[in-house]
Amino acid sequence: AHIGKWHLGGGRDIGNAPWPTAYGFDHSFTTFEGLGPRVLVSDEERFLAEQSDELGEGPRFWELKTNLTGLYANMAVDFVAQHSDKPWFVNLWLNDMHDPWAPDNESLSDVMGKGNSSDDDRMLASLVKMDKALGRLFDRLDQMGEMDNTLVIVTSDNGPSSAQRHYKGGKVAPGSTENLRGRKWSLYEGGIRQPLILYWRGHTKAGHRDERTVGQGVDLLPTIARIVGAKRPAGIDGIDLSPVIGGRAIANRPDLYWAYGKEGAPKEPPQPAMERDQAPPFAIREGDWKLLAEAGGANPQLFDLASDPTEATDVAAGQPAIRDRLLGKLKAWMAKLTPSRC
Repeated sequence: AHIGKWHLGGGRDIGNAPWPTAYGFDHSFTTFEGLGPRVLVSDEERFLAEQSDELGEGPRFWELKTNLTGLYANMAVDFVAQHSDKPWFVNLWLNDMHDPWAPDNESLSDVMGKGNSSDDDRMLASLVKMDKALGRLFDRLDQMGEMDNTLVIVTSDNGPSSAQRHYKGGKVAPGSTENLRGRKWSLYEGGIRQPLILYWRGHTKAGHRDERTVGQGVDLLPTIARIVGAKRPAGIDGIDLSPVIGGRAIANRPDLYWAYGKEGAPKEPPQPAMERDQAPPFAIREGDWKLLAEAGGANPQLFDLASDPTEATDVAAGQPAIRDRLLGKLKAWMAKLTPSRC
């Protein structure tokens, strides 16, 4: 089942997108920018929900944003209860940490004044609220006897918000990147380096923290396939990260690539408000080396993440051999991308 945010068509991006069930899910329930059965947010960013409502394409109802995670968690429990006699998978995509934040009063009172601004307080309160909701979900699954054989994966998609409105009056944008350069909409580490939390009772090493393994979203499918004993689909990207569950770091992996937007696209994607966080739209990582470049491979930047994780010092000029090798790989990969259609 897929339950929660979808954002793969069905709103301001693509109006006639396939439902999540077209991608292999037996059951789906989503929100705006997703079609099929869905909930529409009645308060925050209502204009997006109204766009979704006009598309039709499935039953829908309205609800306050602050109530969505509880709704999704209850649906997840119901789905598991109905399928507990066989293996099940739930893709639970929450939207609490995406601004505008909508915490409840209890969570807001827990953190009031602990942030750097009122926006920061609301973000922190939303995190507290989400954490409590996940705790209740896991407790319920435990009561059902499901947690003894369930792998829980918690991760995210990008760095904290970097919209211009958060910097008004000299304020600091909510959320921390721990001094990493970049935020949301950036290919610097602060925009793409995310937590990956794995829990599997009797298998994961409690309290273990892996600072060596480099994983990416493309690794989740081959990892899950290996764990459940399914055949790895042919031609997919990614590696099996299952050794990490047992506390064994993965030292080497194939190169990683990123593209934020497309060459020749009629519309440029959003950029962080602060110039320091604005990164070139294409990148490659080979071991600890990371190279970023503009369209066509122009203006390459090279960083050694082992010694410079904050990407403060561009060493492209001083490491021409490494720069040219990575740039050649990146340009070859960029040439394989589907061209933009105006």
